[in-house]
Parts: sequence; C-alpha cells; structure tokens
Amino acid sequence: MWLVPTVPAQHKALSDIIGTLAKVHVTPSFEPHVTVLSGLEYSADPRKIQEAVTSAIAVWQSERTSTGAMRLGFHGIEAKDNFFYQSLIMHTQLNPDLDLLRTALHGQLIFSGLPLKPPTSPFTPHLSLMYSSKVTANQKAVLLTTLRDNGQLAEAGGALQLAGLSNFEAMELLIVRSQHGPSSWEVLDRIKLSQH
Repeated sequence: MWLVPTVPAQHKALSDIIGTLAKVHVTPSFEPHVTVLSGLEYSADPRKIQEAVTSAIAVWQSERTSTGAMRLGFHGIEAKDNFFYQSLIMHTQLNPDLDLLRTALHGQLIFSGLPLKPPTSPFTPHLSLMYSSKVTANQKAVLLTTLRDNGQLAEAGGALQLAGLSNFEAMELLIVRSQHGPSSWEVLDRIKLSQH
C-alpha cells in the first residue's frame, strides 16, 4: 500500500525526476510513492482489502490529532548497493499521521482476517527514485552528485529538497499488487484519505 503525492505539481516534479533517471539509466519508471504497508498475500480478495482499508482510514481520521493534509518531509538520501529495490531512495520523516495510518491499516487487515506476512525489517519510510540491480555503487554516487549539481537535490535552511520540495502532500492511498518488478505492478484501487 502506497501513499502518493496528491498535489499535481508535486506529483509531476517527483515523477519527472524518476522518469529522467529511468530513461538515462534504462531502469523501470514508476509512480512516486511511499510504501506504508506491504506483505499482503496476493491471493487476498480485493473487495475485502478495500473494505479493510476504508475502515482503517475511518479509524485514522477519527484518531489523528492533526488537521489538514498529511505532509511527508525529506530528511536524507541513500544509494543502496546490490539491492534491486530501493536502489536510490529519499528517506521521509516519520510523523504521527504516517505511523497512525500504518498502525490502523495493519490492525484492520488483521481484524478482517486477511493474510498479512509479518514485517521483515523495521519501517523505514522512503520515496524510491530508481530501482536497478545493474547500476553500480559508483554510478549511484555520480547520480547523487549530478542531482546536486543540476539543482534537483539541495539543502536549504537545514532541510533537504528534491525538485525544490522539502515535503509533499500525501492524501491518496494506492493498493498495489507488486509481486514482481515494477513493469508488472498493478494498481488495484486508489482511495482518498479525506473527502475534502
């Protein structure tokens, strides 16, 4: 389950960076997203998933203490070596809204009896910029330098910025079947976190 940027200009700015990296390095292109929860069995009934997610969002809306849109801020960038997924990632800050949403989703999926694998690592929210097992660690280091040199990655006032953004609004959740690589990912549903 992914959170995606909901402000069109923010979505486009992040999509453009991902698309450019994909084109230049012949890697898959994909929608900008932060994975909130994974591990749902692919055999799960999509209708049951949608019902559980809708219930989780209602719980999240009733329990959150903040108002307005959830904003995810950047706080670091990392190039991973020899790892297909998360090859080049922007870390996003944990915040109470994100943590509460993840907890509500997990709880409602389990309550609904849906098959959910236990997490294999701690939750590390991030926005992936590139997936590739073919791009070397040295090439990834050059990518980071290039992003900085062309102004797409910068630090301003102590905040890390990507495409001029230090954060983005994320008020839409995608239910995605991501069993294999990005070219076979399938969006099963898009659900707004707020009706406003």
